[in-house]
Amino acid sequence: MTDFKKLLLNRDLYIVDYRGTGFSKPFADCKLALGSATDGELEASLKACKSLMDKLNIKATDYTSKNIARDIKEIFDAENIDKAILYRNILWN
Repeated sequence: MTDFKKLLLNRDLYIVDYRGTGFSKPFADCKLALGSATDGELEASLKACKSLMDKLNIKATDYTSKNIARDIKEIFDAENIDKAILYRNILWN
């Protein structure tokens, strides 16, 4: 039995997509030009992302660490969780 399976014998598992990631809604699928992009390409991709976010009524100021922590607290409160082990894993496409 793997260590993870042992852990689940006496723990619940909650998987949460942070705001704006994975299956969370709303979601702006911005394709940013990174890596070897020129300044002009990066600027154009940022403007396109901003335009998409405006169209979806997504405010960048809603996607802060403080708001993510507040979201997690709301889950804890709704599920009556008083103790937890938090693990963060970010997968980039």
